[in-house]
Amino acid sequence: MTSPTFFNELDGELSGDDFFVEPDEEGDVGDVASDPSDAPLSVSDALQLAKVALESLRLRVVGEVSELSNKAGYKAVYFALSDGKGKLPCLMWRNRYDASDTTLQLGEQVELEGAFSVYPVRGDLQFYVDRIEPAGEGRLRAEVARRARALQAEGLMDAARKQALPAWPERIALVTSPQGAAVQDVLRTLARRWPVAHVLLCGVQVEGVGAPQSIVAGLQAADGAEADVVLLVRGGGSYENLLPFSEEAVARAVAAMQTPVVTGIGHEPDTSIADQVADLRASTPTAAAEAVSPDAAETGAHLAQSARRLATALSNRVARDAERLRNLQERPCLRDPQSLFAVQMQSVDRLTDRLERAIPLRLARADEALSQQHHALKRAGQRLLEGPGTQMRLLTARLDALSPLKVLSRGYAYATLPQTGTIVKSVAQVKPGDELALRLADGKLQTTITAKENGA
Repeated sequence: MTSPTFFNELDGELSGDDFFVEPDEEGDVGDVASDPSDAPLSVSDALQLAKVALESLRLRVVGEVSELSNKAGYKAVYFALSDGKGKLPCLMWRNRYDASDTTLQLGEQVELEGAFSVYPVRGDLQFYVDRIEPAGEGRLRAEVARRARALQAEGLMDAARKQALPAWPERIALVTSPQGAAVQDVLRTLARRWPVAHVLLCGVQVEGVGAPQSIVAGLQAADGAEADVVLLVRGGGSYENLLPFSEEAVARAVAAMQTPVVTGIGHEPDTSIADQVADLRASTPTAAAEAVSPDAAETGAHLAQSARRLATALSNRVARDAERLRNLQERPCLRDPQSLFAVQMQSVDRLTDRLERAIPLRLARADEALSQQHHALKRAGQRLLEGPGTQMRLLTARLDALSPLKVLSRGYAYATLPQTGTIVKSVAQVKPGDELALRLADGKLQTTITAKENGA
């Protein structure tokens, strides 16, 4: 494996002429005698011996990144570490750098773990880095960034969940240290811009051990004080001093507030997690106070201008209405109210007269039409019954001709068994001595059979 180096011992700057072949990633350096003999060593053998000795010594080093070359296509990332007194050239293989989840930046404090190595051809010394992580404030910033990413993934920083600020707050809760300069800045700003507001001070500890818990308690107290808006502020300080406002508990307390929260923490460049979760982030405590308070002078001027415009509009409206009233008073309908309905009243009279003439004539015509319809209906009924009457008479004659009584009237009779009423149709149904009932046209006879004879 070959790798370039970029450190020039004369000027410490990058130089393309200083590229040279390094040992491979496995650290293969060849066979070098471990015990020098009495015979003098060659320069290359001495450097190889020093290289093997140095690579057996693993160290942890802390310093500031003073030079950096991280180019696409390189097999390694090259940088230098400095503490103000010395400079340490460093190399980290690309696969290890990518796996470290670290992005080096100039001026960043880092902690390295690795071993020295020597390039025997030139005797250049480099520190081969196996592990790298932020150190000091850099470590804290990395942890805060990780925490911020996790809370952002939960949606705590989404703009959609943030509340709008009241335009004219009457009660403003102030969560800050009661001894700091921030509280005085906020109170002076509010007194100057919006003196009508009632300020509720929730004094909390803003740095040191226990500060996050104190801030959370102050926020909860402010949320329950029926304030219109809450200011969470503190003055400037070091990154470590501002860390309580990046604690997860404080961020979640800000996100859980029912009252809109405006933060003003530190100075313009300072941004905590609480700033990102709040409904509005201001650059300083004073800016936070200005964000929640309308300017009294501007508000007064605006109200005065609105009052003048309202008075002018009202005066113009009264003048227009007075003129309109005078015009209405001059109308004939108002001077003589009956003239307003004169045309309509004459129309009613004409219609009444026409109605009085039209009703009798309409009734006579209706009576005549009804009489004609009565006669027509009567004639139609008679025609309707003529056909069925004739048919009924024919059917009656046929029914009379087919009636058994008609046959009996011509001298016929029929016999029945008295016990059952069965009609006797055959001589086989009776025997001598049986009684028969004979039905004649004008009555019945009871007889006894004395003899019977078969055949027609």
